[in-house]
Amino acid sequence: MNASHRVAAVQFQPELGNVDANLEKVSHLVRQAFSAGAEWVALPEFFTTGITFDDSMLAGHRPLDGVPMQMLKELAVEGGAVVGGSYLAESDGHVYNTFVLALNDGQVFTHDKDFPSGPIEHAYYAGGEDSEFVSLLRECGVAVEDRFIPSRNDNNRDGVFLSENVNVGVALCGEMSRHRTATRMQGKVDVVLAGSAWPAIDPDVGFPGMSRDQLVDLNTTLLQMLQNAPSQLAQLLGVPVIHANLVGSH
Repeated sequence: MNASHRVAAVQFQPELGNVDANLEKVSHLVRQAFSAGAEWVALPEFFTTGITFDDSMLAGHRPLDGVPMQMLKELAVEGGAVVGGSYLAESDGHVYNTFVLALNDGQVFTHDKDFPSGPIEHAYYAGGEDSEFVSLLRECGVAVEDRFIPSRNDNNRDGVFLSENVNVGVALCGEMSRHRTATRMQGKVDVVLAGSAWPAIDPDVGFPGMSRDQLVDLNTTLLQMLQNAPSQLAQLLGVPVIHANLVGSH
């Protein structure tokens, strides 16, 4: 990737669970990025729905090749650009957190996030490496049921793709913090597109079983992780990381 490429990280507050409204908002923001000359556009994790415990999330998934993917493809072709982001994508009866990378020639590549990060995400999708995760938990002495959800056949586990002679890596939220992510990309990528819906906690809202001081400390830790993860991954790989995060409160 040469220094002349213009990139954009689209950050916005989604309407929780309102896929149609969020797609409309995203298409407008991506076109704004195109107007500013962006050739590479990164969207946040869960850009179609946002993410939290809420009944609206239960109807928030869409077919992998459904409206969100088609919108990304159309935008990439329209802008002569590369556009990517993740959403709750249904495939073969299971829902995954799938990053779709759309190229300006109409091609798409897909990568499922390896493991859900925390209880909220576990409620809505399976990891792209679910069976490996369950095996790891069992090895660590955690009691788990024998319910392996198979990886999607077309899932690119490495998250490394070739676009216009540029090797593109993909990392979703917690993947940026995992050593295994840097290991699978080391020496293979020229740039990384990263999307997240990194959590923050309002200590004044409270959380069952935790004091306000504990929540302040936890929120400080989460914000430090958010600020450090993209730059640490960039340092480990020696390449730029384009990172987009959701904003707002849910």
